[in-house]
Amino acid sequence: MLRPVLLTLALLFMCTFAERVFSVEARRSSTEDPLVRNNTPGMPPGGKATSTSKKKPPKKPVNKPCDSERFDGEDRKAAKLSVGSGQVETFSDLPGLIKTLPSDKSMGASHKPPISTDSTSTRVSEEERNVTVKQAWIFTYTREGDEDYHVILGTDPKVKKKVFFDLEVSGLPPTGSPSEPTLKKVREDFTKHFGITGCIKDYTDSLFAHPVEVEVTGSLFFDQFHYEHGDSVGHKIAKPKRFWEIHPATEIKFK
Repeated sequence: MLRPVLLTLALLFMCTFAERVFSVEARRSSTEDPLVRNNTPGMPPGGKATSTSKKKPPKKPVNKPCDSERFDGEDRKAAKLSVGSGQVETFSDLPGLIKTLPSDKSMGASHKPPISTDSTSTRVSEEERNVTVKQAWIFTYTREGDEDYHVILGTDPKVKKKVFFDLEVSGLPPTGSPSEPTLKKVREDFTKHFGITGCIKDYTDSLFAHPVEVEVTGSLFFDQFHYEHGDSVGHKIAKPKRFWEIHPATEIKFK
């Protein structure tokens, strides 16, 4: 009599235990993330892989030089294609001009209002100045993707310690712009003097032995873009230390 009773109790215990285990597993299955249970990131049970990361935005096309004579950049376009409204101030040399410039930090980091690099960014009051430097030398130049010529001016080549400064022969503004006749003439004078007929993609080394003496006139401009990136324009051995420029050049007299 005892053995049948024990067997019945054992069967009842096993059934009750199995029912509880099944109930717990069912509750877990209903709350777990199927991607975690599957143990394969991005793969739902029985489904196809799905991406869990956003697509990278397409890269902007590189703006190459020499595809136009018109300025085709975006950085502070409005300011670059305009001429300052101030009277022309004359300086005998580059150090004399540089002494009068506000610090790079006061322009790039703490100017009020901050200088924007948007294409619609116009000249701030400090950039309305027009200047003439009576004596400087062109040490090197190149043509950039926005069609500006970066022209690196320097002090007397005979003096060992030189000071360099950037002059920009601007890409042309839209047809009919007030500055177009002036910028077109200075661009033609520059390319004619150096016999430039093809494309230039790197700073030329041909002038280092015999830099070209010039008198230059143009509007002062602060290069906010390069200030924010911490690297001024120029050749590795003819590189300005400041982020100020004469931009655009409005006249170049070759001596």
